[in-house]
Amino acid sequence: MSIKEIIKKSVLENFTNNNFSVKEIFFLMAVSALLGLFIYLVYRLVTSRGFYSKAFSVSLIVLGIITTGIILTIQTSIVVSLGMVGALSIVRFRTAVKNPLDLVFTFWSISVGIVVGAGLPVVAVGMSLVIAIILVLFLNVFTGSKARLIHVRGSFDKEAVTEIVKKYDRNVKIQSENYMGESTDVLFLVKVKETADLINELRGTAGVNAVLSIEHTEGQF
Repeated sequence: MSIKEIIKKSVLENFTNNNFSVKEIFFLMAVSALLGLFIYLVYRLVTSRGFYSKAFSVSLIVLGIITTGIILTIQTSIVVSLGMVGALSIVRFRTAVKNPLDLVFTFWSISVGIVVGAGLPVVAVGMSLVIAIILVLFLNVFTGSKARLIHVRGSFDKEAVTEIVKKYDRNVKIQSENYMGESTDVLFLVKVKETADLINELRGTAGVNAVLSIEHTEGQF
């Protein structure tokens, strides 16, 4: 038997030996749906409200089920698998990703669909638990100081105000400066756990008319 025949026989055997029963198919689909719901809940838990998208979170559930169905289908026939590859290669996705973390959840959902579709639901469950623990710990538990934008407006001494801000964050960065006659607008980027004391001290500074504090959502470290 030639190498070509051996490869051909091996490929055909792999496709003919992976026929799932109806019960197995529904079981794998149910597992994929439950894991998709689990991913959805983790997404709701770790994603900030500013970047939360209901449409995206629901798509995480459906994406895993679709991927599972595709993987189950391509295992039954080499012709169907080649057709699927050709069809998917034509599709072009142009949806902009607002938050880099969305890529993690998208790939997580697709990976779960692939693993479950390959008939390894235990691996998918274990993988999902590990990923969920890591995300929750590093995004909700081990959170450090939050980056905030402090907007100071008035006819103040910029150097004096900057020194006050440096008392709370030595690595403060000036994001922008705007001068309009005698009025000055300065935007500081600071990383502090509590801004109440900083804001109160800035308000008591001579020449400061207004202080605005804005949370910089992606600026945690």
